[in-house]
Amino acid sequence: MTTPGASSCCSFIIISLLCLGTALPSLGAVSRHIKCDHYGYRPTDPKVAIFTSNPGSSVEVQDTLGGVVFRIPQNGGSIAFRGYDNTVSGDSIWWVDFTPFATAGTFQLNVTSLGQSYRFAINDSIYNLPVLVSLKSYYYQRCGVPRPSQYAGNWNDATACHLKDTAAAKNTLEQPGGRDWGRLNLSGGWHDAGDYNKYVWDQSTWYLMTAYELNPTRFVDNQTHIPESGNGIPDILDEVKFELEWLLKMQRPDSSVLERIHSYSFIYSAGSPPSTDTTTRFYLNATKNSAPFFIADCAHASRVFRSIGQTAFADTLANAARRAWAWSQKTANDTLSDAKLWAAAEIFHMDTSITAARTYVDAYKPNQWLNWWMNPCEVINYGVWAYCQTPGATPAVVTNMRNSMGQGIDAVFGYNDNYLSGLIPGHYCWSSNQYKAEYGIMLRMGILLGVTGSHTVQECWNQALAYWHYLNGLNAMNMLYQTNMADYGGEHSVFQGYHGWFCYGSSLYDGKPVSVNEPFYPYYPADNQTSTFGTSPGHVVGGPNRYYSGNQTPPASQVYYHRFYRDWHYEDTGNRKSWEVNEVGIYYTGSYLCLGSFFMRPGAVGAEELRSRGEKALAFEFKVSPNPGAGTFIISYLLPEDGDAVVSVYDISGRKVQTLSVEVQRTGRHDVVWSPEARTPAGVYFIRLTSGIVSRTEKITLLR
Repeated sequence: MTTPGASSCCSFIIISLLCLGTALPSLGAVSRHIKCDHYGYRPTDPKVAIFTSNPGSSVEVQDTLGGVVFRIPQNGGSIAFRGYDNTVSGDSIWWVDFTPFATAGTFQLNVTSLGQSYRFAINDSIYNLPVLVSLKSYYYQRCGVPRPSQYAGNWNDATACHLKDTAAAKNTLEQPGGRDWGRLNLSGGWHDAGDYNKYVWDQSTWYLMTAYELNPTRFVDNQTHIPESGNGIPDILDEVKFELEWLLKMQRPDSSVLERIHSYSFIYSAGSPPSTDTTTRFYLNATKNSAPFFIADCAHASRVFRSIGQTAFADTLANAARRAWAWSQKTANDTLSDAKLWAAAEIFHMDTSITAARTYVDAYKPNQWLNWWMNPCEVINYGVWAYCQTPGATPAVVTNMRNSMGQGIDAVFGYNDNYLSGLIPGHYCWSSNQYKAEYGIMLRMGILLGVTGSHTVQECWNQALAYWHYLNGLNAMNMLYQTNMADYGGEHSVFQGYHGWFCYGSSLYDGKPVSVNEPFYPYYPADNQTSTFGTSPGHVVGGPNRYYSGNQTPPASQVYYHRFYRDWHYEDTGNRKSWEVNEVGIYYTGSYLCLGSFFMRPGAVGAEELRSRGEKALAFEFKVSPNPGAGTFIISYLLPEDGDAVVSVYDISGRKVQTLSVEVQRTGRHDVVWSPEARTPAGVYFIRLTSGIVSRTEKITLLR
């Protein structure tokens, strides 16, 4: 069976969802006024939901049968009115704290006068799945290779895209100066965002490698079902290696590094699927700024790959970093930049005999970095964190860096707001979701280095977790900022992320999958597109942008920071500019993945555990027969746990045709009959089952 909106080949993901116990809510009862993490919470973590309407004196925690299992505050926790949220959301805020409730399972918050929350799980591994789905999204961003259905499921492209990159030419039209290296094979790498261009300068590999470095037992081989799975290397590093192999091609014989592969700036490059895009792309000149990103990536990666025994590849990366560093030290190529500071720190961390790199770091800020101020989401921070972990670093510089880090962490707490995840106002900009994640990453790096300002380690953990909750739905828009996550336990996710593959008007990919029940879709009346599969899952979009420069309201003409967002997608070159808030980006996804990796279940999380969950999930059956059929259809399913069960029929446009069953059912086998009326036209339909612990869909064909 193929589930629209989920990769059939990624069986581990679907299996994990069933066993985590996350499901769609019972439709019609969900309240916009209750905000929570749409995935859920770990048992011992703080659990604070935000209400934007008065919950009264009591809030219920209900199980999937509607039974009340905990009352707030009667059984513990608290309800606190926080006042009017003046600049962030425009909401009146109540905090409903149910931290004492730590029972594993699937639940919802309920207030009779308001309705219920989306359902959420309490489980110690609840965040493993969203991280791994985001990791798999990088596979869909690969360039120059086919993505067959064996690995890509519904988001397949059987033909390699952008084959012209194997003989790319220099962009002499827009860059007539600079060296022309002739035709070059620059195939491979990741498409950086919703377009298909490829850049040397981004932090994506840093996010993935840092996630692995800090959590090596949480990322193993065979997690994401990519072509390299089974080779003994963690899948996350296989994905990084795919990008690094392209990066190495960008270095020239003189050790300089080309900046990017790009179409002409006046040509929009798109095609769905990517293999249909025939746009010619060109390489751009080597620059002083592309070399530092290359150096930092290669030096960092050499350390990571050496740690897993990939010595030959580590040596290749180290040599490439040394060559680029020597090039960047020449007078004509030298630059004073945060990126080069990062490069210097990483290459010195890789090889402490390169003392010129230490000298560069020490002299980069006046007075050995005394009174330097650390701001989140700046590449200089990556260099600081690397330098502070390097034996042989200058002690006085490290001391001043650490002092500044502590002050920066205190500032993060000072920016906090009633949604528990504050930013500097200027950071509600293009890529605000990346800023949210980076604030959390900064707190985690402080914990790693033993620098937490005036706050405890636990306070830093909790605050980092609050930024994670924001990205998962604890925000004024109730948005989970990942794409198409309904089948993975994430409700109210992005369905129209800006992406050339999943383009506007695509019946396969643009808009909410017809089989997904999302009570508040469309999130804005005009954005009502539906599709068969939706965007490939797990990508993260840029988020609210108070500096949005397009002509669409919303997101224009908003007042409150959280509300400068809209889930919509256009590929025009006019003034709608949906990409300023809703474009997917490998750097947004990477920052989300990196932050989430800190909260994955401790210990090995990989194939063995997922297989053990699969043994339980495989006992669940869902089958419609006959298929295709011309008369009566029998829907057979087996529920592994007691719960409410809703069986519905939808047509290809997403319109509900009929609800066949709505009732509480016990564990075991059940059959439901659909006998289409004579006036029901032939065609494709979807049978959808939702219950407290499962969400499954089967496509059927009605014959006449």
